[in-house]
Amino acid sequence: LFLFTVPASVCCSARLIKVLAVGNSFSQDAVEQNLYQLAERQGDSLVIGNAYIGGCSIDRHVHEYKNHLAEYAFRKVVGGERLDFQNRQLDEIIRDEPWDIITFQQASGLSGIAGSYKNLAELMRHVRDVATNPDVHFAFHETWAYAENATHSDFSNYGKSQSHMYFRIREAVHKVMAGTGLTSVIPSGIAVQRARQILGDTLN
Repeated sequence: LFLFTVPASVCCSARLIKVLAVGNSFSQDAVEQNLYQLAERQGDSLVIGNAYIGGCSIDRHVHEYKNHLAEYAFRKVVGGERLDFQNRQLDEIIRDEPWDIITFQQASGLSGIAGSYKNLAELMRHVRDVATNPDVHFAFHETWAYAENATHSDFSNYGKSQSHMYFRIREAVHKVMAGTGLTSVIPSGIAVQRARQILGDTLN
């Protein structure tokens, strides 16, 4: 399923919904710009958190919490204003709020390589153990393929083909859902790919 459904506990309008992304620069794109305003337009208010390390993979998130490292930037959006906190541990960020929704994602260059997700279930278990909201809902944030003229070194993993990368990402995320029990995917990769057909390949 490539559909994100807000859990029933937070679906009503005019609710305060607390959303945390355990991510990297792609979560920066996803939650730090416009998301608060989009929710506000439909009558909701968000508290948004981003546990940010640039280019962070699932394996590195696991390494971070196992070694109690304080290498995250914690970007937090409250009342539409962004706050920045440096040198935070992942567990500290998870405990900062009783998050209603926590999202996960893979580093972009690994996002179409199914074997790179092997530690996602372990990461999810740890986050659930640390989370203070017993009803927290997990979702997976699907990233998007690189531009056709991308110079990223990992683009060679996909033959430097945007369409190949796109289909590999979709395939990998399907396997992730089957292997972890995740029921919600935020289909950003599909949305960007479809929008490119209209707006061009500069949409990244």
